[in-house]
Amino acid sequence: MDGFSGNGYGGLTQAFGTRIRFVVPPKARGFTRVTKLVYTAGGTAHTLTVARPIGATTANGSAASGQPVINLTADPGPAGNLIATNDLLAIRETDGVTRLYTVSSVATLAVTLTTNLVAGVANLASVWDFGVLADTDPATGLAHPTWRLPASVATTYEDREAGVVASHVAESPLLVDSNNITAQGYLDQISWAYTRE
Repeated sequence: MDGFSGNGYGGLTQAFGTRIRFVVPPKARGFTRVTKLVYTAGGTAHTLTVARPIGATTANGSAASGQPVINLTADPGPAGNLIATNDLLAIRETDGVTRLYTVSSVATLAVTLTTNLVAGVANLASVWDFGVLADTDPATGLAHPTWRLPASVATTYEDREAGVVASHVAESPLLVDSNNITAQGYLDQISWAYTRE
C-alpha cells in the first residue's frame, strides 16, 4: 500500500465501567487504516470494537461552541437506520479537531447532542454517523469488527500493510471503543496510517 503520513497515540484509560473511546481522525484523500492496537484488559475480559461510519453528511449552517445543537444538510444514516438517539457522531469542528459526540435527540435534521460543542462547527463541516456499536456496517452487511480481549494481559493486533481495520471510503474516521467493564483497561497504543486506496 502507498501510505502517506500517519500517527499514533496511547495511554488511554478510564475508571472501570466508563467506556474508553478514541476517534482516529480522517485525512483528505486518505483511507484511514489502524495498523496497530495494543490493549491491556484488567482482571476481566474486555470487548474492543473498531467502528466505521455507517453514513456521512455536513452541517447546515454554523453552530457555536458551548451549545449542543447542530443542523444537518441530510440524514447520514442509511435506509432503515436513520440517525437516532444514542448514535455516535464524529464532527469536524472549527479548530480542525474531529470529536466524538452522542445524539440526545433528533427533530427532523436538528440534532441535540448530550454535551456541548467544544470549538463549534462551520457551515458544511463534515459529520460522520457511526450509529450504535450494535449496528450493521452497510458496506459489508456485517457487525463492526470486535475482539474479546483476555483478562490481565496485553494483547496486540498489528498489520502494517492492509491495516487491522480500514475505512471503506477516503476521508473517513474510525472509532475505537472498549467496554472497559468490571476491571480497568488500557488502550496502550494505537497507530494508524493513510493510503490512497
